[in-house]
Amino acid sequence: LSGPYDACGCRVAITAGAGGTDASDWAGMLLRMYLRYGERKGWKLRMLEKQVSTEGVGIKGALLEVEGEKAYGLLKAEEGTHRLVR
Repeated sequence: LSGPYDACGCRVAITAGAGGTDASDWAGMLLRMYLRYGERKGWKLRMLEKQVSTEGVGIKGALLEVEGEKAYGLLKAEEGTHRLVR
């Protein structure tokens, strides 16, 4: 956590991949996880955008703004595809 931007806030984008209701449900789970993690860290979280799934389960996508100590530094490794393995 010694990078030039690690102490800054950030934005987190979540997009459901191909997979219908399972992908939308997984994206919703990720959103809840990041919201709860941010709350526990004492960060200020603001939902900039949220697209609810038409299937009635989960989300198509969301964009969060995160302000707090070392938010970028702690979340920068979260980039890329997250897969749910059952």
